[in-house]
Formats: sequence, structure tokens, C-alpha cells
Amino acid sequence: MPFTGEKSNKLAHSSIIRNPEIIESLSDYKILFNKVPPKETFQELLKEYEIDRTTIRFVYTVDGGFEVIPIDDNFPSAQVGFVQFSQNLVNLEKQSDMVLDGFVDPFKFNQIFEAKTESIDLPIYNTASITDSTILETTRKKIASFFHETKTYREEGECLSSTLFGILSEEDLSKNIHCLNPACRESNNQFEFKKNDFSADNYVCICPLCHKKVYLTDILRLNELVDEEFGSHGILSRLSRVVEQLLPINFIRNLLKDERMSYLNRLTALSSIAFVLDGPLAIYGEPAKINRPILNYLCDINLKLEQHNLPGLVYFGLQKTGKIVEHVELLIKHLQEKNELIKTNSVMVISDNYRYNYIEPKLYEDISLFGKETYYGQDMIIFNQQGNPYVITSLYPQKRTDYGFSDNIFSIESYTRISETISLINELNVDMYSNALLPIVLAHKYASISLQPGVSTLTDFAQSFFNSEK
Repeated sequence: MPFTGEKSNKLAHSSIIRNPEIIESLSDYKILFNKVPPKETFQELLKEYEIDRTTIRFVYTVDGGFEVIPIDDNFPSAQVGFVQFSQNLVNLEKQSDMVLDGFVDPFKFNQIFEAKTESIDLPIYNTASITDSTILETTRKKIASFFHETKTYREEGECLSSTLFGILSEEDLSKNIHCLNPACRESNNQFEFKKNDFSADNYVCICPLCHKKVYLTDILRLNELVDEEFGSHGILSRLSRVVEQLLPINFIRNLLKDERMSYLNRLTALSSIAFVLDGPLAIYGEPAKINRPILNYLCDINLKLEQHNLPGLVYFGLQKTGKIVEHVELLIKHLQEKNELIKTNSVMVISDNYRYNYIEPKLYEDISLFGKETYYGQDMIIFNQQGNPYVITSLYPQKRTDYGFSDNIFSIESYTRISETISLINELNVDMYSNALLPIVLAHKYASISLQPGVSTLTDFAQSFFNSEK
């Protein structure tokens, strides 16, 4: 590691590239997965659809961006983090003449687009609120406060804390939330919390053993990413990921509670909205167990829609990077070299067998299904009407505990609105970026924090409020 202010040696790499042992070692490397299936196998896996114009009227999207900022020139290690979320609602009925030749008319864009942003700041290293003595104390309070204050639909609606509380079962909560006081955690008398222990006002309860506060948001286990000695840099991506997955659920729950409409009209409105998330339908790391309550809730919603003779949700995540995207790019290049045409308006469900043969290794032999602990949707490849590929994760058609789950998730017939999903992708396709859909591009525009001027402005902003004498 260099000293502060020391410039790195511009020739330090030369000893590496001349090292015969390194050269010999590198020659022994291989790319684990760089193969494609036989063209017949791939073409057989693609199912073509006759596409009608989509009945979707609105598209809801959400995206998050984050950045870490130093807040005092005298203590460069002292850092805070910012996370920003952009929720967007696009009116497709006004969208038809907004995109011309793949490019967006900025004037017409403003007529169809509604954006709402939410932000949170967190201590990362050597910082805390004035009233707190540790990073952990401030982090827990701020996350709980953010969840309590954040609403997607309207000010009278329920907050994100209420949404989290609502989708959790009694078993989810009792098994996964504990007092974080070390004395309680080490005790054999760990108290088992129940839902009615939490106040409906702020979703906080008091541990009966140590009388310390337990926040509902502690169930996300983000506290495990707080490190007083080395900093909490990993917490921003985990928080961003789980909030991105919960915000659409908050929107749905608030829509269904809107008494300005009849209940049937609320359900009808819901079935006409597509929910498009950035990235796969998955939650990783410490908060991963929340994926199951989310799936269970959305499956219950689909059942209500079915009971009222309405189509189920159009709900998927769009993947812009990753192993599957790289595999598809390699696959297309291979087919083009063979002068093979790709079926348009087609879809392929990525089975576990296909995944482990052509995309990535199976890490453990006893894993029954890919993404068992993290995913609540199935990966698919869609080729639109121009033959352009899109990698999506479509919401599982049923709960994990339902009969036939492990078979039905790989059957394209289980995804009843897949043709409308293809139609929607055709309609929202723009040429701004590779594999881009208009609402995701717009969501990212509002959520991402650019290096310049965004980060420098945030730095000045944070430093103006910081007082090292506090």
C-alpha cells in the first residue's frame, strides 16, 4: 500500500509480466464456460409467439444508485454513504409517438413520465450521529427511519415498514429476528419475538431481557455488514437491492387499499400495470430470506386476480450484465457465423440443466434448484421482433411450497402473460443502450449518481454539515 500522497511506481508491473513463473501459471488458465449448445438444441428450446398489442397501460420501474463520500479533509477515512432510489411510472397510452427511430423525444417524454426519488444517508467509517457512539447504532436507526418514512403511492398510504411487516408471516418473523445486544445473543434464553410485540406506530419493540430496542428492519440482517473497525462499505449495495425489491410491493399494497376506487377497479388497474425491475428478481446475502415472503405475497395477488377473471401480474427483472448476458452474446455470435437466423418473438426458459451445462458450474451437488435461497423468479431469454436478445427474470408462477413447483417453473406454459411480456419489450425497446428498455433507462437516469458533478457536489454538501468538534 502506498503512503498518503505517494504516487505509485509506473514500472512496478514490469516485474510481474517478466516473471517466468507467472507466465507459466497464466498459460494454465481456462475460461470455465465458453461453449454453446448445438444449434438444433438451442432452436428447439425457443418457443415462438404470435404477438398482439399489449393490454398493459402503465409500467412501474425502480432503480437504486449509491456512493460513498469522505466528509472531512482532516480525516479522509471518515465517510458517509448515500443511496438514492428512483420510482417511475410510464403511461404507455401516451408513449406511442415519443420514441422515433429508437430515440426519445425529450418534450413528449415529460408528458408521459412521473418520477419519485427517495434518499438515505448512512455512516460508513469513523462517523455516527451526534447522539450515538457507534456506526451500528446510527445505521439501525437510519434504516428503520427510512423504512418508516418511505411511501410509494401517496402520503396517506402505508410506509415501507408496514409493507415489510405485512408480508412477513409469524414464522418468518419469529425465526429471523433477534435482539442484537451481545449479552442477549450469547444467552441461552434468547427471546422469541412475535408480530404483536411490535408497535404499529413505528414497528419497534423492546427486548424483555435487556430492554434494548429491536427494530423490525433488523430482520434484514444488514447489521452484519457493519464493521466498526474496517467500515461498512458493503451495506449500501445490500440495502439498495432489498429496497428495490420491496418498493413495488409497497406500491401494490397501497393501490389495493385505495378506497377511491371499487375493489374490482383496483384489481383491474393492477393487472394493467407491468412491473419491471432492474436486475434479476433476487435478493442476495444477509436479507436473502425476504425473497420468500415477497413471492408468497405476489402469488396471493395473482390468485385474487384469477378469482376475478383478470390476468395475472406482468412482473419481471431485466438483466443488463452477468453470465447469462455474456452467454447470449456468445451464442448470437456463433449463430451469425453459421448464418443461422434466430426465431423472433421467441422465448427460452433457462433450465438448471442448460445453466449448468453452458453458463455456470453447479457449486454444490446437493443443491436441488438454482437460486433456492435468493431467487423468486425464473431466468429466461427473449428475442424481440428484431431478434434482439433480452435476459429477464419472470416471477415464479407459484409458491415454493405448492405442488409441482420444481417442474412448473421450467415450463413456459406456466407463465400465462409471457406473450404480453414480449409485446411490451417490443414496444419499449430503445436504441440508447444495448438491451435497453425505456422505463429502466429512465429509472437509472434518476437513481444513478454520476462521478461528475454528482459525487463532487455530494462531497461539498456533506462536508458543509459536518463538524468535527461535535
